[in-house]
Amino acid sequence: METLLEKARGEEKAGDYAAAERIYKQALALAPESLETLKRLGILEQTELRFDDSIQLFKHVLVNDPRYPSISSLGFLIGGKTTLTSRSIVLSVSLKHPTRIRVLIII
Repeated sequence: METLLEKARGEEKAGDYAAAERIYKQALALAPESLETLKRLGILEQTELRFDDSIQLFKHVLVNDPRYPSISSLGFLIGGKTTLTSRSIVLSVSLKHPTRIRVLIII
């Protein structure tokens, strides 16, 4: 599983988002409840501006683990609930890399 995630991340870094998405989905076929894979695919969907898909993936992760690293702040920023709407603005700052800011804006 880790090998697939590493390969997908490599494709993502290279800018081949379609290849990364295929690999993440391959990994999910092997382990459908992998929260890390769901999170990474959600981030990829967000990068590709497919916010509805991204939100569904993040919601799935948060329902299973409200404190999951890197997206637990999504639940916190919306009042501690795992409900995201199509009019959400979410700001996530990485604690490991405070200069990295991820913004999810859905209008």
